[in-house]
Amino acid sequence: MKKLIILTISILMTITITGCSLDQEIFQKEVDPYEQVAVLKENLEEDVYYVKNGTKFYAAFKTERMESKDKKQIRWLNDNERALPIYYKGEYIAITSSQNTEFETSIIRYKNLGYSIGAANFSMTENGLSCSEKDIINESDFYRVLGDSKTITIADINGTSLTENDISECGSILNLEKDEEYNIGYYIGSYYKQDIVKAETRILYEFESYPVEYKLTNNGYTTVKLPEDAKSGYYSIGDCMFIYYDFEKTSSVSANEIDMNQIYYEDLTESIFINSQQYSFVLDTDKYNMEVVCLYEFSNSKKEAISEEEELLEENNIKGYLTAPNGTTYEMVLNGEYNTLRTKLDTAIAGGWTININPKTLIISDISVTSDEILQESTEQEYRFVFDEETGNIKFFVEYEGNGEVHAIIIDPNGNTYDFEPEGKRNDNTKGILSYTMPYVATGEYIAKVYHYTDTDIKNVSYQIDTGNETDIITVTE
Repeated sequence: MKKLIILTISILMTITITGCSLDQEIFQKEVDPYEQVAVLKENLEEDVYYVKNGTKFYAAFKTERMESKDKKQIRWLNDNERALPIYYKGEYIAITSSQNTEFETSIIRYKNLGYSIGAANFSMTENGLSCSEKDIINESDFYRVLGDSKTITIADINGTSLTENDISECGSILNLEKDEEYNIGYYIGSYYKQDIVKAETRILYEFESYPVEYKLTNNGYTTVKLPEDAKSGYYSIGDCMFIYYDFEKTSSVSANEIDMNQIYYEDLTESIFINSQQYSFVLDTDKYNMEVVCLYEFSNSKKEAISEEEELLEENNIKGYLTAPNGTTYEMVLNGEYNTLRTKLDTAIAGGWTININPKTLIISDISVTSDEILQESTEQEYRFVFDEETGNIKFFVEYEGNGEVHAIIIDPNGNTYDFEPEGKRNDNTKGILSYTMPYVATGEYIAKVYHYTDTDIKNVSYQIDTGNETDIITVTE
């Protein structure tokens, strides 16, 4: 009988213990989707960017992005920020691949614009700040406010009207506190509504980039390093992000003491030069109506490897700049339909010009420079007009006589250039008038430059009020 009792107790104890084990499994803590997972070098997955931290590697975290109105990247973070690995000074990024993969050519750094409601690309209107559905972050608290509407206009926050000073350079709303709730007054169509919205989204805006250089190692992976003097901040390589601190992990420096928006490049020219491929040409003399066209193409392997959406994002990273001999830089206009970068200038000064194009891997199949030759062998005459008071509707004009071509421009006090246009037809093919009417004339000096050949005489260069009835002409001599 004693043996039977002992056996029964033993069975009961087993059942009880097993029951506890099941309870522990049922109530096991939910896995954090943003927890960083350490990986040994032997277990690195191919074509994934990892940040090395000591002897462990952590995958850079994939984030979404949108395009700003000036064709730059906007990214955002919320609870997923803790998934971004930390890249400390002295470490590096690693990637493995068994194929001849075309890796990313640059690392982009983002300006931290602080916390905001989940939207960007707001524009100032007479009723407040407006944006469309595509500019609102789907997972944000603000997205539910939009409902089925395609656009929304924010009129006030906590009862205070908004101004242009309340939006950042990428159109996000500034000066909101992390996870604070705000009473948003807004318009959906003509209906005014109010709702409580949380500012849980950190907005990041592209403002610098670094060229990428890959180095093979004996460890089975390729490394990528930021410049030795790179600044702390939020970075991306491809679709993935990480945080960089410009101090070593063993340093006593606190991350809270670091300025994450400290500028790396001294000016735009330096940034362009470092991150681009460069071409040059020389103008022997001043010319006008100069047009520079660069024709580009993607490599076949790149075309086949990416989706249409990825191709569009790749295309949006294409930038071109034309720099004049005096250092003035002009951004070239991208036309993705025809695969061109183009710039047209009314006047172009003699000297060496440079073209810089990003990214470095883009294939440039042709560059053409065309211009009208009127300035090449012509005479230039300059006339100056000073206005002591603001006025408007002033017509500047040139009267000339001869069979040759005449070209004239007017330069305002800010350096903006405007072309004169012919007035009707020449009389007997010998006399003609060029003119340009300026709707608003600020105080200051205006310079008219007239270019002509020796077979054409300039009879008069002047201005008058273009009212249709005014005949009083003020004549200015050279």
